[in-house]
Amino acid sequence: VVALVDWVAAEFGAESLAHVLAASSFSFDASVAEIFPALAGGGSVEVVGNLLSLLDGDPPRWSGGLLCAIPSVFSKLIETGGLKVSATTLWMIGEALPASLAARIGEIMPGTRALNMYGPTEATVYATAATVHVTDSAGDGPVPEGAPPIGRPLGHVRAYVLDSSLRRVESDRQGELYLAGDGLARGYLNRPGLTAERFVADPFGPPGERMYRT
Repeated sequence: VVALVDWVAAEFGAESLAHVLAASSFSFDASVAEIFPALAGGGSVEVVGNLLSLLDGDPPRWSGGLLCAIPSVFSKLIETGGLKVSATTLWMIGEALPASLAARIGEIMPGTRALNMYGPTEATVYATAATVHVTDSAGDGPVPEGAPPIGRPLGHVRAYVLDSSLRRVESDRQGELYLAGDGLARGYLNRPGLTAERFVADPFGPPGERMYRT
């Protein structure tokens, strides 16, 4: 968790963490990333029952630094709920991000840095991130067409795409994603067989390191 908090602080800065919306259930690991980075940096956390509760406002709106949302829920909010959103940073989490929604975000939130976040709980919430929309001042140009990728590993994460023999595959080949680095779980409680199957030796890392088969 500390490694994740450090990455968020370094990547997004005080402005994004000054006022963060915490709309995820505390039983959902995404809540860790909503709460602890902001509090560790001296920011504030606005806790709501769920994202749909933002529609209860008159008029329905939210303004702040960091907003995390499941794509299907966020799509419902902006298309049928009439929610007006202003955020420095937007994270799309929990499920695949459709290309149509990524384009829509660029239209209605032109000044927002939006990212497609991916990660299993076994790697402590998030492991990779991809920018799907940037502010004009960044000069990165338009968002590419097609479904947004899951991006590159976070600063404390190592990611490999390997074949069945744990060899790196070429860029145009299919393989399985493995994750390693700080934040990797030790295994599953009281399930040694499953732990041995999913957490295997990392042939590319320091001696004794393991990696997780996603």
